[in-house]
Amino acid sequence: MLNLSYLLVGNAMLLLTWYFLFLNQVSKHILMIYFWIHLWTYGAITALFIFEDTLIKFDTNPVKTLIFDFTYTNFPLYFISSACLIGSYVLFDYLSQRHEIAKIIALSQVSIIISTVGYHFLGDKMTLISSISMGIIVIGALISGLTKLSFRHPMASLKSYDRHLVSWSLLNAFFIAIPELITFLCSEHYDPTTREILKLLTKHAHGIPFVTVIPLYMNIGVQWFNIMILYIWIRRYSHERIDLLSIFKQHKKLLLTLAVLHTGYVYCYYTAFSMIENKNIISGIMQLYLPLTMVGGVVLFHQRYNKFEAVGMSIIAFGCLLSVFTL
Repeated sequence: MLNLSYLLVGNAMLLLTWYFLFLNQVSKHILMIYFWIHLWTYGAITALFIFEDTLIKFDTNPVKTLIFDFTYTNFPLYFISSACLIGSYVLFDYLSQRHEIAKIIALSQVSIIISTVGYHFLGDKMTLISSISMGIIVIGALISGLTKLSFRHPMASLKSYDRHLVSWSLLNAFFIAIPELITFLCSEHYDPTTREILKLLTKHAHGIPFVTVIPLYMNIGVQWFNIMILYIWIRRYSHERIDLLSIFKQHKKLLLTLAVLHTGYVYCYYTAFSMIENKNIISGIMQLYLPLTMVGGVVLFHQRYNKFEAVGMSIIAFGCLLSVFTL
């Protein structure tokens, strides 16, 4: 079980690395690209669920189960999770037009602190090595955002941060962490803390049940709201006048590649999430995609990074590798 979960986390991290390598080549219409990616992922996971229920469990009502168990049940949590994810997309699109993408992604990884503290309050166990590795990853993320470093004048180093970038990146980190905490809350392996929270939510939700769900199939509800919120945002708030179908026709090969990578990542990550008890281990190892994406960008696309980004990513890699020892 442990070997399989370790393999799944590694695969998820590598798929995410390739996903971001290709995604970083997209300069326009990013929200429309996300729409098609999530539509594909929703269709793939839904098809997997129906196939399993119909052919393996011999359930004759998979559609009924799909609608009630994975769309209606927990739907306020699905909506919040999805709204935070789309909020993260919108913020990233906004910041990428004004700042270096490497700094945005690195500073946003402060989310690991939010998720780690949240996991702890929800009953997750933390080891000393896991705590140290999380701290190292955050230090690496903060160094990546520097433009000046002076040990004699530390305040000058702090002032070198772009306040606009830092403030919005911290909000982005919050948006990134919330879906992870909701997934943990609804995971089928819960403790008395999460059980009481779900009971309390059900009691005050006026007929909406809050129950545990297999993390992979929880994505059915989340992806549904991702598609709906993205579509509404693109139609009502986006200034782009290009049709969604036109974007699909222009980027068919890229979209197919991104969709397959994203779906593979979702499957591996959330399957491993069900198998590994300490969720902080998963968070730590997954951050390795950052330095790997940087190396891949240099080798494959000749991207350039400054010394602070290079040092910061190296420290993040060390923190991620340290997380391996907690498995």
